[in-house]
Amino acid sequence: MSRDELISSLKHVTTIDDKTIASIVKKAEANGITNPEFMREMLIERRNYMKRFQELCEANPQRAGETIEAYVNRIQKATPKTTYNIGGKSFDEIPISSRIYNDINDHDTMINEINSRVKMSEHLTPSQKRIFEASYEALQNSKGARIRHNAGNMLTEDNLLHAANPEYLESILRDGLVSREYSGVVGAMRYDSMGRRYDPGSMTPMCADLWDVQGASTIGEYFSASAEHWHVNKGETNFLPNPFEDRGTIVIVFNKQAVDPTIMNNSFKVSERTSPMYKDGNMGGYTDYTSHRAVPVGLPSNAIDRVIVPSNYSSSQIKKLKQTIKNSGLDIKLYDTNGNLIK
Repeated sequence: MSRDELISSLKHVTTIDDKTIASIVKKAEANGITNPEFMREMLIERRNYMKRFQELCEANPQRAGETIEAYVNRIQKATPKTTYNIGGKSFDEIPISSRIYNDINDHDTMINEINSRVKMSEHLTPSQKRIFEASYEALQNSKGARIRHNAGNMLTEDNLLHAANPEYLESILRDGLVSREYSGVVGAMRYDSMGRRYDPGSMTPMCADLWDVQGASTIGEYFSASAEHWHVNKGETNFLPNPFEDRGTIVIVFNKQAVDPTIMNNSFKVSERTSPMYKDGNMGGYTDYTSHRAVPVGLPSNAIDRVIVPSNYSSSQIKKLKQTIKNSGLDIKLYDTNGNLIK
């Protein structure tokens, strides 16, 4: 093959338009392909790479005595490639802890083994990877800012809530509230019929999970037994400490207005399933968890303005939490679920 023949053959690929690619994918979907969006985006990305390769071939002639094989190798090395990573780690290296593939819910004891070999790179589309990259970059760029909050006794739609074991507070204040795939911390565990612990996996992989406050109320009103949201939002009742079940967990309150806009814009309401993160079924979740919000990668700790503890916490538990907050240097107030400011 000559250089001219190479360029001519490349044009057969690089002139394929998006409409033709969409038609190819549609036919493949009709034949049973389960990830059409991944296929469509990868074909477009590959065509664009070949276009860059072609342009370099047209601009760079062969050197004297250079074989066509050596020429192709040289131009390939010079052709910019699109790569995706989070903090220098390729998506090929990140296991995707998820319940949404391979009917994992039907094989609980196999979850740990399945999660260990299902990689994010095998499922996420390029546009989804770019969302994670943008969120990660925004998290890193914003987490060092010193933010002074004016938090009080009111919870509003500007707030996001996350329940956590108090033992995790120190790491959250240090690193932010980040996803299990990024932090390595697995919060939820289950037990099989043999009493063995296993990781149930996440239905919102590589995301931090929080709850939108859906109206204005005092802290005491929000956590009272008469609060309507406990009865209409099963998710909050299942995950947040509430008047009906003593979980021993604390509630971390985030101020949306203190979060980088990129992070909030990339977050999504799980019940609505309108986010591009749902393409190819790469996210799950319950549609009746109406206030469930997933945040790709996670949120910085400087957006935390309050920590709320159960009203039955002991003085020693509170003392430990106060010291952890003080050590963090963050502007965080401590309240109990009755709405009392703990000084």
